[in-house]
Amino acid sequence: NGQFAGSHVGENVDFKFEISKFLKDGANEVVVKVLDDLWSGLQPGGKQSGSDQSAGCFYTRTTGIWQPVWLEAVGSSFVETLSVVPDPDNARVLIQAKLNGPGKDLRLVAEAFADGKLTGSDTSKGPWQDTLVLNLKKKTLWEPGAPFLYDLKLTLYSGQEKVDELKSYFGLRKIAIDGRKILINGKPVFQRLILDQGFYPNGLWTAPSDAALKNDIEMSMACGYNGARLHQKVFEPRFLYWADKLGYMVWGEFPDWGFEFKPEGYSAYVNEWTEVLLRDRNHPAIVGWCPFNEEDKRARELSQMIWNVTKAVDPTRPALE
Repeated sequence: NGQFAGSHVGENVDFKFEISKFLKDGANEVVVKVLDDLWSGLQPGGKQSGSDQSAGCFYTRTTGIWQPVWLEAVGSSFVETLSVVPDPDNARVLIQAKLNGPGKDLRLVAEAFADGKLTGSDTSKGPWQDTLVLNLKKKTLWEPGAPFLYDLKLTLYSGQEKVDELKSYFGLRKIAIDGRKILINGKPVFQRLILDQGFYPNGLWTAPSDAALKNDIEMSMACGYNGARLHQKVFEPRFLYWADKLGYMVWGEFPDWGFEFKPEGYSAYVNEWTEVLLRDRNHPAIVGWCPFNEEDKRARELSQMIWNVTKAVDPTRPALE
């Protein structure tokens, strides 16, 4: 409605703005303006061509908005972000939830379900960001090809009134490195990975449907692969959902090609990679992070910064520097 709501730098992850104060009775207009400056050297582009045609190993550019846009109503207090850290050795999961908004006597209840039956719960009455520990009565691991998922429900109360509810899931698994072996749940797993660049004949970076995302994984598994390196693109959450459901290992990557490693572009790079980590860290299918690809010595300063950020946000997975 002609009022500035906010801005965001980066083309890969979601962003949101509170627009309640700008709304009016009757029809409302929301305008999203996108500036795509691939030639600046300050914007990573991945495999996207610098021209309007594919050339060599560079493919047709994607411009504008390539993922869904929606309006979402929330209460005055709600669960804003969620961190789920599995601890299979102790048959438990550690949960941190960040709450948004005021509220008196807030109480957050976390419940885990296995095959529809309650298997663990905890309640937080502390600060805005508390750790809840759910000790699980039933321990079933998430493994490649055998992807057991627990259902997770968070309920936020203000006094006795329920003010928000969030439903999600998690997988119980851990990753470790032993010499040249990568261990999943203590067992070495040879990763037969396909290089998936996430381009589609008609939508380019945009998949035609949810079924197409699932079908990509099923076709790969039918060919004998147990996972993928998600190459030069931050894949959308629905792809990661199907990877979780189907037991398909993936490495999360960033589309760093086209970035010229100018210091004036570092802040945008670090900020968006941090957003990627915060958004995708709860997916059990992600077994490692790869924020750079085939970079030379120009990337040394930024790669050290990114590695430090990666291990600070997510110490549970390996990260390539």
